[in-house]
Amino acid sequence: MLMQNGLSGETARQFAEQAVQRGEITRGSNTGALNLPASTRQRAQEEALSLSSAVERGRVRVEDLINGTTPPLQTLYQSVYPRSLSEARLANVEFLTEFPVATLAFGFTRGGGTPGESRLVVFRERGLLRVYGYLAKTEALLIQLDPLAVHRWLVALGFSIQNAANEREARISILQSVQIPMPMEQHPQNLGAAILTLIHSYSHRVIRSLASIAGVEKDAIAEYLLPHHLAFIIDASSRGDFVLGGLQAVFETALNRLFSDVAMGDFRCPLDPGCRSGGGACMACLHLGEPSCRWFNRFLDRSTLFGVHGFLRREAPRA
Repeated sequence: MLMQNGLSGETARQFAEQAVQRGEITRGSNTGALNLPASTRQRAQEEALSLSSAVERGRVRVEDLINGTTPPLQTLYQSVYPRSLSEARLANVEFLTEFPVATLAFGFTRGGGTPGESRLVVFRERGLLRVYGYLAKTEALLIQLDPLAVHRWLVALGFSIQNAANEREARISILQSVQIPMPMEQHPQNLGAAILTLIHSYSHRVIRSLASIAGVEKDAIAEYLLPHHLAFIIDASSRGDFVLGGLQAVFETALNRLFSDVAMGDFRCPLDPGCRSGGGACMACLHLGEPSCRWFNRFLDRSTLFGVHGFLRREAPRA
């Protein structure tokens, strides 16, 4: 982090050593170092840094809710919540009290809307690139999929990855083989596309269910994907009609309702069979407005969640 802020490697090491000597940080260990492809390691580290920034201002775990409560809330947190998360194939859900959201503008476009006709004009001052930004803090939910469940799902799909006996081994096995595609990539790796489609489709289903339970517009909720860590963040956007405290209320009183609807609610699309044959995602089932989706509604498919080998597969309701 020090080097990213412009310090030399030598100066950064000196500051780090001083912090270790004062007991402000602990020295890292190379025990269990992972052999990952360089590109995967870099992107996983960037996502880990983003995750660290997201939780450093405050986080509340389900375990934290148990302290100081009495029945029936204690029963809800100790029994109902864990069972609901397990049914939804989740490893963890946390409430982030001050999730930072930075909005940056570095230029503007001029010209027509046809590709190739417009040009990007960047903001400059004294010959240097200038960026205008605004940092806001909002509430959010951190949602992490169960690594072992994801590993079993990938094996069932026929992907050749190493065996895993626990969550750590499952995550390592996936990271050693995956190449997560970029938002506009046209020829992604099959494994990377499968994992991204799973996480992205799951995120959109959570947003649509959350909007219904919390009584807010879908466009007032945004997502931030962390695919290398099998996780995503749902935050209350400054756009649209959203009252802060809505996510906290759901986390403290209705988390079981939310994920019961995600895992067990109706998964059909009003536009089937056309939607199903056209990719399994459309405006009626999984698509979100562009302000909410940073991946341009790509890598979405209901069959990833509820198909024959769906991550949340269950028997379809009888007509």
